[in-house]
Amino acid sequence: MNTTHDPVDGLNAPIFSAHAISLAVGAIRRAQGKLLPRDCAEYSAEWLAVIEEFARDVTRALDAL
Repeated sequence: MNTTHDPVDGLNAPIFSAHAISLAVGAIRRAQGKLLPRDCAEYSAEWLAVIEEFARDVTRALDAL
């Protein structure tokens, strides 16, 4: 049985890894009581600050791999 979702990369496609990291960072931030970008009004000052924090957290997660 073929379970691949992408005929080129299958289940190992980088998009799946990126999505998993994003979900993990979001879950950790939520557990820590931190905001996620979706919790803020788009393009507000708070949203921009949260986006920057989220990006730093994703970078730290990638560095840990």
